[in-house]
Amino acid sequence: MRSVEFPPRSNTLSTCKRPSTSTQATMSPRATVVSRKGIESTTKAFPPAGRAASSSLALSCARVRIVMRSGLLSGLISVCVLGWHVMKSFDHVGLTQRLVRLASVSGNFDGQRKVQEECLATLRHHLRTHAPEAEISVRRSPSDGLPWTLITTGGDTKVLFACHTDTVPTGAVADWSLPPFSGELVEGAQPYIHGRGSVDMKGGLAAAAAAFVHAAETGRGAGLLMTSEEEVGGLGAAEFAASGIELAPQLVVIPEATRNRYSRGHRGADWFEVTAHGRSAHGSRPQEGVNAIRLLSEAVINRLDEAPIKSDAYLGEDTLNAGLIDGGSAPNMVPAQARLTLDCRTVAGGAHLKEWLGGLHESVMVEQVLDCPELVARPVPAALEEHTDIGPVPYFTDGAMLQEVVGGAPIVVWGPGEDDQMHTVDERMLISSLDEAVVNYRRLIEELA
Repeated sequence: MRSVEFPPRSNTLSTCKRPSTSTQATMSPRATVVSRKGIESTTKAFPPAGRAASSSLALSCARVRIVMRSGLLSGLISVCVLGWHVMKSFDHVGLTQRLVRLASVSGNFDGQRKVQEECLATLRHHLRTHAPEAEISVRRSPSDGLPWTLITTGGDTKVLFACHTDTVPTGAVADWSLPPFSGELVEGAQPYIHGRGSVDMKGGLAAAAAAFVHAAETGRGAGLLMTSEEEVGGLGAAEFAASGIELAPQLVVIPEATRNRYSRGHRGADWFEVTAHGRSAHGSRPQEGVNAIRLLSEAVINRLDEAPIKSDAYLGEDTLNAGLIDGGSAPNMVPAQARLTLDCRTVAGGAHLKEWLGGLHESVMVEQVLDCPELVARPVPAALEEHTDIGPVPYFTDGAMLQEVVGGAPIVVWGPGEDDQMHTVDERMLISSLDEAVVNYRRLIEELA
C-alpha cells in the first residue's frame, strides 16, 4: 500500500458558531467478555487495528444458516452470503467497538483525534495486509485547529463519506446498564453494540470505512472525511470547508442514523438571544419601574405565532421554539433585564426572523448566536432508486457545512441505526443494521465509483 501524507493547511473558522462547551471527563474502557454459541472470546480494551473479523463473521455465518434452514428465497441467501464476504474482508463490528471505547465528547479534541487516528490506522493495516498495491492520500487539520482528517483513494473521488467523531455527553453514568464507553457486543435475538456514539455515529463511520477499503482494494475513487464538533454546530466541518480543499464527488453520504433509508436535506438552525431592557424599582412599587419580564412576554413571547414563516417543498416550514428564558435577580425587585433564547429551524436562513424580532419593540435587542445553514435537497443518482427517501431529517448535520465545497454534488443523510437511539441512555447499534449499511455502501461504490 502506498500512503501519501499532505502537510496540514492553516485555515479559519466558517460561519456556523456557538458558545464553547466544556470538556467532559472521560472514562477508561475495560475489557469485556463476549459469548456466543460455540464461541467465546475476550475483547481487549484497545485491540490491535485490523484484527481478525471473528465476531462479525460468526454472527453472519449464523444468519446464513438460519436463512438456509428456514427455506427462504435464494435471493435472501445471496444477500447474507454477500454480507458474510463483506465482513470477512473488513471487521467493521470490531472497529465500531474500538471507536466507542474512545471517549470523544464534544470539546474533547484529543479524544476526537484518537478516533480519527484509530480509523486511519485500521484502514492502513488492512490495506497493507490485503491490498499492498492500493494507494491512499491523507490530509489533516493543523495541530492547533479543530480536528479533521480526509483520506482519499488514488482515483478521482466519486463518493465521499463525511462522518463526525464527537458525541454528546453521557449524562448520569448510573442510569446506564453498562459503562457508557464499554463498546460491548451484547447477544440476543438482535445482537447490538452498546455505548455512547455507537449509533451517532461511530457505527456509521465504521461502515463508511469498510466501503472505503473496498474502493481502495478495487481501484475505485472514494473519500472518507472525519470531522469534529458536529454536535455543537458543525464546527469541524466548517473548518474543513474553510481549508481551501475542494472535491467534486458524484454523491456525499452522511452516515447518520436513518435505519438505512435516506434523506436529501434538513432545515438550518438559527438561534437568537432576545433581550428586553426595562428599569429596576422596589418590588413594592412596581409602577415606578419597567418590568423587563412582562415586556419580553408581551412584546415577544405572546407574538411568536405571528412570525413570518417560510416554507420549502421538501424541507417543510420554519419553526420557532422558546428554549431558554432568564430574567430578574430577586423577587422583591422589578427586573431590569430579561432574556429569551429562540431555537429557529429554517428552510432559507434566518435573516427574515432576525429582522422581525428586532422590530417588535424599541427596548428589545436581538443577537444571533448560532447560524447553521439548511441542507438543500438535490436530485440523487439512480443508484439510490431502490432505497426509500424518508423526507427531511429533523436534526442538523455536517452536510450543510460541506455543500459549498463539493461542487454542487447531492448530499444524502443515509446510515445505520435507529434514530430513536441517538443521544439516549444505553445507546445501541443493531449489528443487522450495521451489516446492511456496509452492503449498501459497497454497492454504491461499485455503481458510482
